[in-house]
Amino acid sequence: MQYQTTRNQKQLYSFTEMMRINVPIEGGYFVPETMPLLSDEFLNSLIPLNFLERAKKIFGLFAVDLNENQISDICETAWRQDFENGVLPESKTLNPYLENPLFVFMDNGKTGSYLDFINSFLLSIIQQLSKDDEKWYLLSNEKNANTKSLLALDFDPQKYIPLLLINSRNTNNFTLREMQYVWNENRYQKERVEENLNDSLSSNFENSEDDNLIENAEAFENEDSVLKINKDTDKLSDSNLSNKIIDFTDEFTEQNKLSVFRIKADIREFEKIAEKIFWNTELRKKINAENKFIYHMGSLNFAYYIALIIILISAYLDLIEQEQLNGSDDFTFAFPNNNLDFLYVSILLKEMGLPISTLCLTTNQNNSIVDFLQKGILKENRKFFKTNTEGLDQIYFTNLERFIFEIVNRDVEKTEQALIETTGNQNETLINILRDFKNVIKTASISNKRANKQIEDWYLRTDYLMDPYTALVLEQLSQNNKTQYDAEKIIIPVIEHPLLSSQTMAEAIFPKNKIKRKPFYQIMNLVSEESGLTAPISTNSTKATPEIIYAEINDLISKLEEFLLD
Repeated sequence: MQYQTTRNQKQLYSFTEMMRINVPIEGGYFVPETMPLLSDEFLNSLIPLNFLERAKKIFGLFAVDLNENQISDICETAWRQDFENGVLPESKTLNPYLENPLFVFMDNGKTGSYLDFINSFLLSIIQQLSKDDEKWYLLSNEKNANTKSLLALDFDPQKYIPLLLINSRNTNNFTLREMQYVWNENRYQKERVEENLNDSLSSNFENSEDDNLIENAEAFENEDSVLKINKDTDKLSDSNLSNKIIDFTDEFTEQNKLSVFRIKADIREFEKIAEKIFWNTELRKKINAENKFIYHMGSLNFAYYIALIIILISAYLDLIEQEQLNGSDDFTFAFPNNNLDFLYVSILLKEMGLPISTLCLTTNQNNSIVDFLQKGILKENRKFFKTNTEGLDQIYFTNLERFIFEIVNRDVEKTEQALIETTGNQNETLINILRDFKNVIKTASISNKRANKQIEDWYLRTDYLMDPYTALVLEQLSQNNKTQYDAEKIIIPVIEHPLLSSQTMAEAIFPKNKIKRKPFYQIMNLVSEESGLTAPISTNSTKATPEIIYAEINDLISKLEEFLLD
């Protein structure tokens, strides 16, 4: 297994080389030279294993230059970051009497997003592959949920520095305070763990006989002992801090203040901002000369899709183990269009051998992807809607180049030509390919109103509170006459905790007079009490805000250069 780029098939890279470069400086994106195939024997061998052991086996297919210990360390670190006491993914029906659809719950991390494990996995890779004298800037620019997920992770901010870019037009001050709160709580919990560890070590040494000191020190340095202390501290914090907002001291807040670039840009310009940075040869050469590197915590990074592949294959195997699926049965994969994340990864899974018969892609009123899949044209000069499914509020898709590369049979020249034609009146390269794909990919654009109706209906039927992304997908399935009575199984990834959209939940399940003129936290508490759900930390905030670095799109590179070379 080696890697090439979508624009050059002659130069090959190992997994380590790919990850350290991260995004090719000459343009395009990294992709596997060939996709590994999943044999029946390999899949059957994974069924008895837990998620973590499956992750090691699947990741090993993509990182053949890493040794077994490195692969194990990366997966175990990614798991410890978030899911020590949880199940990821959790695959099930919502009601024993409803055999279809099947849901894959990916929202059980710290911030209630499917991005929690993905970011944890990305971070653990670069922690393994970076060198002691290097600094790495962790670039987050795609979704506010992605930034919060990154800030909830445990890392040394002197070596791995968050590089946070937000669009001033669609990120308000309240969201900025949520970001700062996630970071503050993460730092606070880390300090408590360290204090607890030090207290335990101190107490242990004080109560030990002199000739047992070395033995006890070694025991506490042992990884399992440290983990046990971490677990105990986590349990303490869960019981003391659950549903409580910590009022951090001014000194603590000042010491942990984030820096955030707030960029004034058109939505189309901002969506291309990471490409603008990674493909700036001069900027990258300057910072690399100082042993500094940029690492994308998002979809430009191919390891992002390795993490998704791990999650979805494990979910598929869980459903086989539960006898919800037969290994030879075709199934429909239905998902929201988050920057083509699930569309691209489902194409890869089909290539690897999973029996996916139909792909159902759902978006909101920002339906540029629907138009593209019908005509191969991506008109960027179109009306933009701000909806209650922020992750789908896009016009341009950075992942489009990878998707095109796959559907033109990994042909570099055709990929380049098709990309040029996406801005024209007709895409001669793709038109026939997309016509054939109509039998495989079903698309729909769903309004907020129709999604809210699905939330209400499912809550009444199953007592389950549905997030708005899943509701969009269910509305598309109902429009396509795909129901729980279909013989072919339907699998839906649940990507967000419902309380991240408390206002939408309240509008769907409460009468208007119950929530009228109530502030967000009161509404969230009402929804929490009604549903029995606990809000993730990403919904909390205080008055503390990050340090804002204002930039126009045209002077961003110079501002970044100043920040990175300081």
